[in-house]
Parts: sequence; C-alpha cells; structure tokens
Amino acid sequence: MHIKKINNIEFKFPGPDLHQDEIDSLMSFLHEQIEEIDNYPDKSLFFQNPQIFEGWLALVRAIEKIETWEAAEDKTRWEDRTETYVAYLLSLRDYYFKYMHLGQAYYNLLKELLDTYGGWLGGECIDTDSIEALSADNYVEHIDNVEDITHHLTKLNSESLKARSAVHSVLKDIHEILLAVINRGGQIVINLNPSIENFSQAIEDDLREWTFSFGSKMFKEMKEDLNRYYKAHRTDPYTPELWGEMLNADEDALNMAKRRELTNCDEPKQEHWGEDMKKLMDENSELMQLIYSSCRTDELFDLRMVDDVQRFISLLTPDNLSMFYDIIVRRNLIQCEMYSELKTQHDEWLNPTNDDETEPKMQVDSEGDVNGEEPAEEKRFSFIHVEIEDEEAWRIHRAIKRLVSNFRIPEICNYLKEQKQNGKLMLPLNPSVMYNELVRLGMPNGEGFSEKNFSNIYNSYTK
Repeated sequence: MHIKKINNIEFKFPGPDLHQDEIDSLMSFLHEQIEEIDNYPDKSLFFQNPQIFEGWLALVRAIEKIETWEAAEDKTRWEDRTETYVAYLLSLRDYYFKYMHLGQAYYNLLKELLDTYGGWLGGECIDTDSIEALSADNYVEHIDNVEDITHHLTKLNSESLKARSAVHSVLKDIHEILLAVINRGGQIVINLNPSIENFSQAIEDDLREWTFSFGSKMFKEMKEDLNRYYKAHRTDPYTPELWGEMLNADEDALNMAKRRELTNCDEPKQEHWGEDMKKLMDENSELMQLIYSSCRTDELFDLRMVDDVQRFISLLTPDNLSMFYDIIVRRNLIQCEMYSELKTQHDEWLNPTNDDETEPKMQVDSEGDVNGEEPAEEKRFSFIHVEIEDEEAWRIHRAIKRLVSNFRIPEICNYLKEQKQNGKLMLPLNPSVMYNELVRLGMPNGEGFSEKNFSNIYNSYTK
C-alpha cells in the first residue's frame, strides 16, 4: 500500500510504490542536461557542474526506494489491484533499459573527454621556433610587464602543461566518483530486471485470473453475438462450426489491426471490440501481427510455447496489457467450444492442483462455471449474502476455494471480514460452523489449521 497525491488529494494505492513520477522527472532532468553540453565553453566544465552529481545521487536514492512485490504473497484482491503483476514487471524492465541507456551516455561522454585530455598531457603550448621568432622580432615591446620574453614563454609552456594535467586529474577523479554512483543504481536495476521466465509465469497467472474475473461475462456476450450475427435462426444450437466462424472474424480483426485498418471497420461482427479497443489494437499493430502469427487453430495460446518470447515481452506495456489479455482469453474460450480436448486442457490449466491434491479446485465447462451456473455435484459456499446473484456468487465461491488452498488462517479470516463489510458474505457467529465449511472447500485441518486456532483468530476478526 502506498499513498500518492494528485491535485493535493491523497489517494491510496495497493501494490508496491515504484516512485515513478520522481524517477521519471530525475531521468528527464539528466537527459536535458547532457543535451546542453555543447553550450559549455569547455566540456570539462559540464562535469564540474554540481547539478550533475546532485541529479545522479537523487536518482539513485529514488531507485533504492523502489518497493518489491511478490505477487504470490500479495493478499490484495484481484479486483482491487490498480495494476497487475505483469505491469509491475514491465515497469521494472522499463527502468532497467532507461537507466542503463542514461548511464552509458554519461559514461561514454566522460570517457571520451578524459581520453581527449589524456592525449594532450605532453607537448608545448608554444614551440621552440615560435619562441625564437617572438624574441627575434622583439614582441616584448608589445607585451606588458615582460622583460625576458624567452623566460616568460618557457614559463607559459610549463603552466599550460600543469593546467592540462590538472583538468585531466580532476576528470579522472570525477570519472571514478560518478561511475561509483552510476554503478550503484545500475546494480539495483539489474537485480530488479525480470527474467523471461518471470514474465512467462506472471503472464500465465494474469491470464488465469483474467479468465476467472471476466471469462463468464465474456462468454455470455459471445453467445449473444452468435445469436445475432452468426446463426440462421436464434433457436439453432451453438455448434463448433459457429464458434469457428467467430474465431475467423477475430483473426480478421487482427489482420485489419496489423494494417491499422480496424478503427474504420463497421462490420457488425467486429462491433464487440468497441471504438477504444479498435483504436488501441491499431496503435499496437506489431503486437497484433505477433499474436496472429503465434496462434494455432487447434492449440490454446501458451506464451511458454511461443518461439520468440522476448519479442512478445518487448511489445507489451502497462497500457496495452488489458487489450492483450482480452484477446487471448476470448480466443481460448472460443477454441474450447470448438474442440472438446482443448476444453479439458483449459480446465486443467485454469485449476492447477498441488502434488498432494487428488481433485481439481473447480470444474469449468461451457454450460457450468464459465457461464455463471452451478457446476454439477458441487455445493456452493453456504455463507454468501442472500442478495448476491448466482453469477457473482459462484465467482465468490471460487475465490474462497483459492483462498483457503493458498493462505494461512489470519489471511483467510481477514478476507472473510472484508467480504462481510463489502456486503458479499453473511458470517455465522459460531466459528466451528465456519471452520467445517472452509475445510469442505479445501482448507487444511492439520498443523497450524486446528479448529481451536481457527476459532481464536476468527473471533478476533469478527468482533
């Protein structure tokens, strides 16, 4: 949780504080400074400007304040998050590239300047022939306060060498100090920079949560589109062939978007995207091309199986993630209706089980959970508020099953309390009743999960 002021109003944000405004401002300042170096009468003076060190020190301090986020340990509800874990990883990746580029620019400039001055550590300011000519032509008469021009010019040569050596020495010290500052920040962003494996796993987790949160609504809307635009008669059945036609239409949309033509498309079968989504897809034409080329008709989209994962990640941004997830989740749901074997794979992916589990956490089929209806032979969580409609009730049911399978009793009780305050649950006064219900949904009842321990914590949270 962090607090951010916008127009002097404080807003609370769940998730880590990336100090983005501060870091972006400092990076922008340092970029602006380096663009002004040619305006200095001597470029060595640029690195003797105290604002340069002040800017770099402030930037490294800001980077040191970046908060880390372990998504698996974050207890913030999915729908309450201001960003997904992948968006957080993308921000870290962006910091890495921006910082390394900025640091390299300063290092290269200072190194070049140091080498230039190093090349002038020897040699005279005025050579012997010039000294003899100045003396022979009696220039001493035109130079104030000089009686012996040869001695004066010899001293000038000595002072010139000292000046160049002094500047070179100062630049060497500046180089060492500034490099230490840049390297400290560099090591931080290197350590924070996510790996491809981090991204692949996080995207998979996000897609799973996206399916849980929006799949049911998406599926209903797609069925209605089939009724309106694909069926000869609304009473006709939903066949794999009809779903295949919808998949073709979606691929047509990707093809139009990669040519930046989807925004101007008025076909009824493309209305569901909406104007904003069409525009965003056109703006991300390269990503649309990559999605299209990576999809296979009889295979669910799986980023782990994509050949060029790095290119995929390089095209994703916090601003286009929602669009990306919508396209992929929608495609997977359509394919599940086309191929029964993909439906089985999708259910297994949607409900990963631990090694010690013999049953999946939930079963999903086109006429069951994805459609917001009760799965066969599964009793819904008993304490959902009576005013909650079926679709949302089953979503809460699934959320509690995931909760009790992955968290400890304090987190479980805190979540139940929050849901009660939000009008989602009606909690029983007797902790034993709730304990038995949660065990039925998958909560362990071994060490750390005894009924006595649960009762004590439950009572403290529900007072």
